[in-house]
Amino acid sequence: MARMIRYHVILAVMLSLASIVALAQSSGAATYIPKCAGCHGTNGVVASAYMKSRGTPEATDPYIRSLTDKQMFSSVKNGKEGPDGSAGMPPFKNRLTDAQIRDAVAYFRELGTGGPPLTATDQSKAVEDINAQNAAAIKNNEIIKVLNADLRIVMQDMKDGENAPDAEAKAAKYGEAETLMLRDTQAKPDASVLWIQLGRAQAGLMKYAEAESSLMKALELESAATHPNAQVQSFANTELDKIHARTGVVAGQDVASAPAPSPSPQRRYEDIAPPPPPPAPAPTISMGQTKAQVIVAFGEPQRKAVAGQKEMFFYTDLKMKVTFTNGKVSSID
Repeated sequence: MARMIRYHVILAVMLSLASIVALAQSSGAATYIPKCAGCHGTNGVVASAYMKSRGTPEATDPYIRSLTDKQMFSSVKNGKEGPDGSAGMPPFKNRLTDAQIRDAVAYFRELGTGGPPLTATDQSKAVEDINAQNAAAIKNNEIIKVLNADLRIVMQDMKDGENAPDAEAKAAKYGEAETLMLRDTQAKPDASVLWIQLGRAQAGLMKYAEAESSLMKALELESAATHPNAQVQSFANTELDKIHARTGVVAGQDVASAPAPSPSPQRRYEDIAPPPPPPAPAPTISMGQTKAQVIVAFGEPQRKAVAGQKEMFFYTDLKMKVTFTNGKVSSID
């Protein structure tokens, strides 16, 4: 039971699409202009008299140029006090990603070495680009949210299909799962987990050729990925093995061309021999039985003897002697 629970937990984690938590990454200029230029100047030259009075460094300051990238990254991420101990630069760790901080630092250094300043048009274009990328990321996150909801429905459908009481209920559950995954693989065709669930649903409907094609698509996507997911690949191969076991196909053989599995032979009723009759009960002798009753049960004895009022029957094959007194059994030896 514990092993089965662990299997389903791993499966549930594996078969969920990761949302894009961070918005689109910007270039150094697109990050620096809206977040840093207000203090340090658009071109790395402090324009505000107030900021100059506070000693805000410019891109060409020897102090700035003496810092390592790691030191500058830390100052931007965690903040830095002013030269007199007053509030200086606030921390940006909750407003920028690490990658954005590194890009902004690199751009600020470029300004300090005589890099080309951005024109007003360049600044506007950079902001437009990052806004468009962020809008696309938000839209993609909404799509993934829907796909994950569908995956949860399909996982339950697959479980219900396996435990369905009859073929009609089973087909209904697998059919719903197939419909959802056909739609979702069109919405996000690069998600291998969707193709795996589609293949499982098709296998449940005994569409084995289509199921194999869907599972192979999942494996192709993982093989082409920069970082293939070993769990997803293993799961897809396991589902393929199940299909091959059901259809009698060996790995590499086309399921569509494989012969259909032979049904179990049905025996006709008349071909089934009737059960043998129960064995007859062994004959017995009880005291008081007559000679006639003993002869009916055991047949004629092999030898007889008479002694006064007693008569003896000897059944040598049974190693038995029956004594009669006045015609009735009086002893059995």
